[in-house]
Amino acid sequence: MAFARLAFFPQGTPEQHAALVEEVGEVGHTPQGRTFFAAGQAPGGWQTVQVWSSFEELEAFDTDVFRPAQDRLGARGFPELPHVVDFETV
Repeated sequence: MAFARLAFFPQGTPEQHAALVEEVGEVGHTPQGRTFFAAGQAPGGWQTVQVWSSFEELEAFDTDVFRPAQDRLGARGFPELPHVVDFETV
């Protein structure tokens, strides 16, 4: 069953998102298991929506790729961790 994640980055900006996408290496590349991704400015920050084939693939990407990339960015990245809502899709 597919798995979705909504992640809201308070005070996030398009520039921070672009820096993270570049650091992760996603320009022109979709991580294995991710079937949908959208991102954009939202009131008070930056919102992302992701759909993955499974929770395990999402967690592996988060642990192995996303968090290390965010750490490497330092002040160029999002100023705080996102508020996350996860759910299985039907």
